[in-house]
Formats: sequence, structure tokens, C-alpha cells
Amino acid sequence: MAPGAVQGLILPRELTKCLLHRDFGLNLALPSDRLCPTVPNRFRLNYVLWIQDLLDSTGNLENDEFDSTREVVGLDVGTGASCIYPLLGCALRDGWKFIATDIDGKSLEYARENVRRNKEKVGDLDERIMVLDNSPDDDIFPVGKLGIEMLDFTMCNPPFYASIDDMLDSARQKDLPPSSACTGTTTEMVCPGGETSFVALMLNQSLQFCSILGFKNTWYTSMLGKRSSVESLVPEIKLHTQNYAITEFKQGSTRRWGVAWSFGDRRPCLAAARYESSQLRGLMPFPTEFEFDAAGDVISVGWGTVKGNVWSRAARRAKARGLEMEGVSKGIVLGFRVGVKEKEDQSVKVRIRWTRGTDSVLFESFCGMIKRKILGR
Repeated sequence: MAPGAVQGLILPRELTKCLLHRDFGLNLALPSDRLCPTVPNRFRLNYVLWIQDLLDSTGNLENDEFDSTREVVGLDVGTGASCIYPLLGCALRDGWKFIATDIDGKSLEYARENVRRNKEKVGDLDERIMVLDNSPDDDIFPVGKLGIEMLDFTMCNPPFYASIDDMLDSARQKDLPPSSACTGTTTEMVCPGGETSFVALMLNQSLQFCSILGFKNTWYTSMLGKRSSVESLVPEIKLHTQNYAITEFKQGSTRRWGVAWSFGDRRPCLAAARYESSQLRGLMPFPTEFEFDAAGDVISVGWGTVKGNVWSRAARRAKARGLEMEGVSKGIVLGFRVGVKEKEDQSVKVRIRWTRGTDSVLFESFCGMIKRKILGR
């Protein structure tokens, strides 16, 4: 290899280390023969920030704001030598803890070293980040090894390529400088079926994981490198839950995507749940916010829950007769928050936020009722 090529491979690794230290106070050791997280303020940071939005907007029915008292536990599947996601997550949020798994011995060795290196800067990381050895024969979510009572989210940047030939063909098609050369191992880069198969396996195992431990409100997430992977995976996710999210991470002309799903009934804010996309419009989850204009100061800000469609004509008639309305449950089936915002022209924007529930038709009916009441129709 030419001297310029050697320098090209070293430069992004050192740049990454410098930026991580400058922006987050992190001190990393990065081996030359494992994936380097490149510039940290790109997709990886955006991925962590998206998960923050998912958790913040599903943690409290009263608002979508960050709760500094909340303790959060996340699982990083395939943490790599850098252990970048747990370190970034802990640097950004004091209340976050991580379990980081990997199947590669050298990556695990460096991941543990990186946790030790940053103990003084970020806090007692030995207590906040636990690095676990997994094996290809183990489940992606190794229930027996985790030993936890709660899990708020999982995250993963799965192997991108379906085979070594697929990886080599992709490299040959790109006219890239030496600094862009891939230093990832086969374990990091290749999985039979590629990222789609890996995340499909995650989906199947998350069903078992939820069944065994009862973690219904866990958010299972993954970054994806191809939009076609989103198009393939979302229909599979919808077979098991309607509570899912899609996002896009965009840096310049390069794009990545994120998918997330939960078997619980806590609904994320609109910005975390979906984004504007003509290509993926038909796959987006049902909007969790509904807005309309009204005149004057018409309502107060508040939140609440209901046990069924108690606003329908049939429900009102049943109540007048002292009867119990069919379809009204003993538990909560819809959570909502209603707010108003005065605009410059003195009119009012009314926003209804779906915070809890699984029935989009019920939410739509509720929004229609609120709009009719406020507008007097």
C-alpha cells in the first residue's frame, strides 16, 4: 500500500478521536482493523437523539419533555470496539445505563477499555455500561445473560451486506479515496441476507423477549442503510404491532434510516414517529397529532384518558338510560393531550396529541368530536 494510502486510513480515525474528545469529552482507543465510527456528529449521534425523542415522548402522558429523574436502560446490539453508542448516550444523559453486547473478542476487549478510559469524565461507567460477550449461536437479546428487570430500548447498526461477494462488489463500484476504505471485519459487515434478515430476526426475537420478560413498552430500534430495507421490514412489523416509527438520518447527500417498534400503547410524538417522504408515505404510521384552526381563546391546555368511545350518540343514549355502553373497557384505551397556541392573527391553533392507545380509528373519532365541539358544528 502506498504511503498516502496509509495516511488516509489513519486520518479519519484520529479525526474521530479528536472530535469525540472535543465535543463530548470522550477518550477512545480505536484498533486499525475494526470499524471506526468516523465523524461522531453524523448518523450515530442522530440515532441517539432520535431514541431520546422516542423515550421522552412516551415516558409521561402530561408532556413530551425530558424527565431528568427517569432512569433509562438500553441494550446496544453489536457495540463494536468503540462502544460508541453507550458512551454517547451516557455522555448526553446522566440517567442512562447500557448493556453492550458483541460476538468479537477483540472488539469486546477494546469496548471494555474504552469504558475504563472514560470513567472519570462521564462518571462511574463501570456502573452505567456493562459489556457482555455474546456468541453467534446466542439470541440477539440474550435473556439469560442480561439479568435485568427493565429495558427501555434496544439499538443496533446491523451488518449491511448479505455476503462477502456483495461487500466486494459494492467496494469495486465506488471510486473512493483511501481514507474511505472499510476496515470492518466480516462479522461487522456481513450477515446472511444482509441488514433486512438481521432486523427481521430481531423482530421475531423481540416478540419472544417481550413474552418472556413482559417488556411491552420497550422500543426496539435499528439503523438501516437502504430505503428498500425499510420497505421490506415495515410490513412485517405491522403484522405484530401498529405502534412503530420511521425516521431518516440525512447528512449531505448521504442518507440512513431508522425503524422502531413497541408492543406497548405509549405513542411517540409526531416528529419521532414519522417524517415527510413521498417514497415511504404509504408505510408511515398513523399520525399521533391532529391540528385545526379556531377563533379566539376557546379551550384550556390539558390531558386525559378514556375507556372507550363515550362521546358517540349510542354511548350518550346508553348513559341516559343508566346502561353500560358496549365496547367500553375497564382499562385505558386512549390517552390524549390537548393544547392551544395563539397565532399572530389572534386565531388559535388547536393541537390534539395521541399519547396512548392502539386504535387509530378511536383517536380519529375523538379528534373529530373535539373539532365539532370547538367549532360548534
